[in-house]
Amino acid sequence: MAYSPLEVDAIRNGMIGTDSAWTSIVSNHNELYSGVWSPIFLVAGLSTSSSSASFVDHLRFWLPKNLDNRAVAVFIHWASTSGTASAKASVGSAVSSIITTSSSSYAVGSMTVTPSGSDDGRECLLTIQASGSGSVKVRGLTAYVSPSAASAGTSASGFAPSSSGSEFIATGAYISTERVARLINGPIQIAQDRPATLLSLVDDIVSPRSYTSTSANFAVVARAMISAPDPGSRTVRVHAYLADGGTGSTPAAQIVINGQSGEVSGTGWRTCDLEVDGGIYPPRRLPASVALKNGGTGTAYLQSLQIRRLPSSET
Repeated sequence: MAYSPLEVDAIRNGMIGTDSAWTSIVSNHNELYSGVWSPIFLVAGLSTSSSSASFVDHLRFWLPKNLDNRAVAVFIHWASTSGTASAKASVGSAVSSIITTSSSSYAVGSMTVTPSGSDDGRECLLTIQASGSGSVKVRGLTAYVSPSAASAGTSASGFAPSSSGSEFIATGAYISTERVARLINGPIQIAQDRPATLLSLVDDIVSPRSYTSTSANFAVVARAMISAPDPGSRTVRVHAYLADGGTGSTPAAQIVINGQSGEVSGTGWRTCDLEVDGGIYPPRRLPASVALKNGGTGTAYLQSLQIRRLPSSET
């Protein structure tokens, strides 16, 4: 069944496990877990391409949390100038099946990856291959955690499904505090394991063109507006992938949101946290900017960036 909102007086003192209001709450608990879509990454208006006849890593992004290893759905908007182009997606060590297109008109391709292991965050890659003398072009990418029914027992996130048997619904038995606490904690555990992204940027790994800087001082390479994560103050986490083009310098990025700034430096994936004041209701749209500097020599590259709301319990 679908998630069904309940009246405020659905829970009453003296309820027993077979009360219709209680069984509806139990069902909602499970439906919420299997119905929450978590946006990880979304970019459009790209102008990236590859003419490599071998598979080459093209775009990268970060998957936070997902301790329960729910499947990740990846969609791309792509085309082939000649012949049959191929693509696959990876989440950590897990890799999707290969998809192909022979269309010169842009179309949507979809892949699904089911991660494994117990990593608290994983790198995701879109890998593409051209055909013959042609090239494969990508102008959009979307990725999200695809919901599914919870596994039996307690998941890595702490979520435990409500069973329809004697554990949660016992004939003639009063409802225990433990069962009520489990239902209260469920939505929190889902939100913590499936954080949503507020802003995402990406550039071609092999032939970057959008977010680069040869300046020894911070130079703005991107501006955007993001929705305030809360009406009050909230910490957001930045995931950024920096590269130096092989010069051995130390690139750095500065992220500013509504006047609050944070910096990351070095190569590879880097993170920092910002305390963002969302203001008062209605939720505002906040100005954001990203600046790069090259560390004194060569070129600094920003290959990927995500800004996400940080749950209060996460460190």
